[in-house]
Amino acid sequence: MKTKVLGNSPFEKPNYKKFKREEDKPFYATYLNTAKQNVFLILREISDKLELGFTTKDTGMLSTELWSKLKNNDQPEVSQKIIERLENQFTFLRQLALNHARDKAYSSEVDSYQNDYNGDSQDKINSNEAESSPEDYHDVLKLWIEQLNSYRNYYTHAKHKPVQLDPAVIDGMRDLFDADWKEFKDRFGFEDSVVGHLIRRGKNGELANFTYAFADRHGTTEKGFLYFVCLWLEKKDAQELLKKHEGFKRSSLSYEKATLERYTWFRTKIPKPKLVSDHSEAGLFMDMVNELKRCPQPLYNTLSEKDKDTFKQLDTADASHGQESEGDEDYTLTPVLKRHSNRFYYFALRYLDQSFEHLRFHVDLGNYCFHSYDQVIEDMPRKRRWIKRMTGFGKLTDFDEAHRPATWGEKLPDPLAQEKPDTYITKTTPHYHLDGTGEVKNIGIKWVDSYDRKKIWPNVSEPYTHGKSDRPHTEAPDFWLSLYELPAVAFYQMLHLQNKDRVHQSAETVIRDYQQNLKNFLTAVAQGRISPGYTLETLSAELDKSNLRISYIPKAVVKYLLNKKGKAYDEKANIRLQELQKENSRLLSKVNRQKPHYHKHTSNKDYVAMKAGYMADFLARDMIRLQQPIDQDQGKANGTEFQLLQAKLALFGKSKDTLHVTFKLCNLIDAANPHPFLHKIKLSKCHGILAFYTEYLHLRDGYLLQCLQEKKYNKYHFLKLNPVDTNIQTLIERQLDAVMNLPRGLFKQPILQAMTIINATKTLVQQLKELPSVNVAYMIQSYFEHVRHDGNQEFYTYKRNYELLDKLYDNKTGRSKTKARYFTGQELEQKTKEIKQKLAQKIDAAIRKKANATEEEKQRIRDNYQKAYKAFTHSEKQIRLHKSCDTVLFMMVDHMYRYGDFLLDRRKKKNEQPQLLELADSYKLRSIKPDTDQSFLSMLLPIAIPVFYPEKTSKHQRTIAREQLKVKNYGDFRSFLKDRRLYTLLPYISDEVVQFEAIQREFAAYHRSRESVFEKILSFEKTVIAQHNIQPNKYGYIEHKDILDEARIPEEQYHQMIDIRNALCHGTYPNPEKFKDQVDGSDFNALKHIGLNAPEASQKSIITQLEQIALRLYEKPKKN
Repeated sequence: MKTKVLGNSPFEKPNYKKFKREEDKPFYATYLNTAKQNVFLILREISDKLELGFTTKDTGMLSTELWSKLKNNDQPEVSQKIIERLENQFTFLRQLALNHARDKAYSSEVDSYQNDYNGDSQDKINSNEAESSPEDYHDVLKLWIEQLNSYRNYYTHAKHKPVQLDPAVIDGMRDLFDADWKEFKDRFGFEDSVVGHLIRRGKNGELANFTYAFADRHGTTEKGFLYFVCLWLEKKDAQELLKKHEGFKRSSLSYEKATLERYTWFRTKIPKPKLVSDHSEAGLFMDMVNELKRCPQPLYNTLSEKDKDTFKQLDTADASHGQESEGDEDYTLTPVLKRHSNRFYYFALRYLDQSFEHLRFHVDLGNYCFHSYDQVIEDMPRKRRWIKRMTGFGKLTDFDEAHRPATWGEKLPDPLAQEKPDTYITKTTPHYHLDGTGEVKNIGIKWVDSYDRKKIWPNVSEPYTHGKSDRPHTEAPDFWLSLYELPAVAFYQMLHLQNKDRVHQSAETVIRDYQQNLKNFLTAVAQGRISPGYTLETLSAELDKSNLRISYIPKAVVKYLLNKKGKAYDEKANIRLQELQKENSRLLSKVNRQKPHYHKHTSNKDYVAMKAGYMADFLARDMIRLQQPIDQDQGKANGTEFQLLQAKLALFGKSKDTLHVTFKLCNLIDAANPHPFLHKIKLSKCHGILAFYTEYLHLRDGYLLQCLQEKKYNKYHFLKLNPVDTNIQTLIERQLDAVMNLPRGLFKQPILQAMTIINATKTLVQQLKELPSVNVAYMIQSYFEHVRHDGNQEFYTYKRNYELLDKLYDNKTGRSKTKARYFTGQELEQKTKEIKQKLAQKIDAAIRKKANATEEEKQRIRDNYQKAYKAFTHSEKQIRLHKSCDTVLFMMVDHMYRYGDFLLDRRKKKNEQPQLLELADSYKLRSIKPDTDQSFLSMLLPIAIPVFYPEKTSKHQRTIAREQLKVKNYGDFRSFLKDRRLYTLLPYISDEVVQFEAIQREFAAYHRSRESVFEKILSFEKTVIAQHNIQPNKYGYIEHKDILDEARIPEEQYHQMIDIRNALCHGTYPNPEKFKDQVDGSDFNALKHIGLNAPEASQKSIITQLEQIALRLYEKPKKN
């Protein structure tokens, strides 16, 4: 294949940067200093989260406690947490560490073989089974950061010995470039022809004409240097860097985009500053409208590339932090208009929060460490902390920082402190507290007769004195509501609010009435006033009297009233054991199938990453689960011991020799209540966690089979089955004391009744009643279409593709590629029966094709097809859910537009009455598209968000405002506020309210000024070095401070020069205290109306003033 070389049109005269050109050093210095600062921010964040202490200067970031924890691994639970966080932030690190471990094992085995046999043993080496250890992460990351520092120093200092990439680093980069190709192509939909020019290796190694080679006979190439630097940058910065170089400038064609995406596939993710939540009604409105133009992820994953492109947008000035746009040159492939979660639930809770009078939702306020003490575990002192999740019930807006009690503020830890105090409350942005670990989550609700926002915070002032009564206390909810019920609740509440004269019952009243009706009914059963002997029909009639349904009543009570016996305890236990055995068989089958792929090289297309953390977590939890308790849960590992157990298993290779000590510590072996079979595993024969995990599953399978044969069900505590309670009074008493689950479909009848009363919906109700069955989602959709005369967004009609359907509808018998088939949602609904039939036929055909297949292999074929079918139906269910949620969300938007206080002034000016307000067709849900400004997206609204920044020992606030913000740009506005430069810029500005457009222009000038100052500093350094004949230090370069010392700079000027240079190196602004008399921030907001090239801009812009100061400070020095 002919290699494609990227470039510009022949009419352009691009001024490409060259990494070996002396005059371009200031340009590279800006990016390399940003890269180093990214590393510093990540290491500081991890150290802070894990209480490891950290230096405030990046010069000492390679000698902090974090590194010693990795090197020594004296606390495996800490090492494991460090590794998890490092892998998350440095996306390339896991593969580098694993390859490093395998290379070490390979070298060790070669040396061992040569010493023993004095021969070549390459064919006998199986080093690919090696697992990475904390020491591997330590060695690799330190080597690579040192390489980054070398380049940073070379481009930042005027005199520095030449730098080349370490051969080990180049090898690692090649492995990274060759890795993840399948995921890369799948994610962006690239065909082989699009990425052919990026394929590095042929049958005999690297291709001779490979354009993007990292090294040649002269050493490191520009392509290799750029790839290395991009690893340490965020994607946007990396692509800005690349576009200044030949071969990367253009991005209009698919293969050009593929090049940029490949160079930024592995990159660094830096922690973002947390913003103050925008709880304003205007902010909520804009957030809701913007959500409607985004494509739900389940739908997006099924679309053709052409349809996906409609959700990809060019960076705008709003989205690019003020950088000057280059049109097509700034195109990125990030699908910014894709939803990663269903945020409807948050919006609905906020909407109901404002309209409910008595019901209050469960709010998470953070963790409270109320007691700490030191404990020696395995000869290491460890801090044990007792932590309680603090929750409350109230409006989310009433839990903001302004309403936080002083007792809470006193317990927030100092962010600059090296260690956390013995008692503290984590700094948390209050958010809704959702219960449940699965996909279906619940929100807790509490009825509050008299709401006082001053009394909604839990008490944290009482000290802990080892008694249960004085531990922190939080209230339990009265109800659990499934999030899936929120569309129905919100829709009904809207019907009530818009028709109060007719629909008298609010959603709150419906819930309260249900609670009372259910309590009355259960009490009557407990008292014998309602007794067994009912049929389904008569029980349904009896429940109608109390406005209840059979599905609303606990199943045990229904069976009691119908005289039906539930399953016996032994029968339940037997079923549960069989389920556990099937689970065990699936896990064993999976690990046996994937084991060969784990041991492939990470750059091999068949490589599958082994999830050691997942295996360790399963093992640790299962060990504790199968362990017999002594008294309830006594005699088992506490929280700290469990973390140690899990971490040692995850780091099995490093911890194998001491694992038996941890097993004893957790009473899993040599104890009164040991694990049933753990003692049978010989650790010495397990080379890694994979071998241990496999052996454990084999023994677990035998143990479960033994349990099924012995049938001593009462002894199998791990089944976690409650004994069958035949006493109805006890059962009902337990039900009445528990938090009440609000049933699915609770609002179906109230919605129908409300629509019967409302004139506009009476005809629709008659049509709905004629249908054999109808659910709430269908009722809402029918109301939206027939009463609102509207429909969903156009993208729900886009055709979808599923790999399963491609196979089911493929009649070819050969090995040719299956044709992709696309169907609309309506077509898929019509083909429901047909798809099921084709699935059964395909399974039978696949089994017949393997005539000699074992029963296990046949079952695996069935399971794989059923798994794909389940994924298909689940995806369609989620798309329908998103579609229904969007309908309700739009009606909430419409209601806020008509009645919201934040639009009151706007309506007064236009003399509009909300109930008479008629919206044009463009103000319809069906008109909302990702690539259009119509509808609510085009509205202009004022916005103001508070931003807090530290100044000395106190916290100060400024408000970032924009007089007219297009609703569609609200997300970009919020993203803009995460720029770290903002928090060091604000202290320079005098006005309390800072205009967004002024900051935008300021940041647009920052990069230009930064490069200008670096250029001046390098020129200054060269002059001083030549004048004083300064020699490089032992590391091959000359420190900036040494140059200033030789130049005999006055003290005040010296500190200013150091401050400006350090700040620009870190991508921030210098300490304003040292420039308060030289930088004028009193008229900063005037930048809003001034172009950056205007003469007066230099007196308004902070960075431009600092640039002028720096240029004066670094004037050509006079020879002393």
